[in-house]
Amino acid sequence: MVETKKDDLAFEQQTNNKQKGGYRMIEPRWKPGQSGNPAGRPVNKSSITYWYKKLLAENEGLSAKKIAKMAIEKATEGSLPHIQEVTDRTDGKVIQQTDHTFDGEGLMSILLKLRGNDTLAEPDIELLEEGE
Repeated sequence: MVETKKDDLAFEQQTNNKQKGGYRMIEPRWKPGQSGNPAGRPVNKSSITYWYKKLLAENEGLSAKKIAKMAIEKATEGSLPHIQEVTDRTDGKVIQQTDHTFDGEGLMSILLKLRGNDTLAEPDIELLEEGE
């Protein structure tokens, strides 16, 4: 008598179940811990960012260092765009807050005006107390 492994038996059972509407076990493509894309995403050589990074990295980054020094010099001379660039790169960009009101008026009151009501109705205290 031939010995069958537990996994082989499970595989056979799953295969037999397929005929009954079940699914059979499929071996995974990759072993645990193995990447499905070891080379990573292909480099887009038509991208301007690719060429900036490539050219700035040449000569041990001397071009990038020169540009950074020039930006800092212009910032210390008072050039607002250069000051903004240096601070954005060192401290991070400031988050711009969005105002969701119209001339200080909230969305609900604007919607009520569009429906023909000029003010929000005051809540009925008696109804609120009865619901508790």
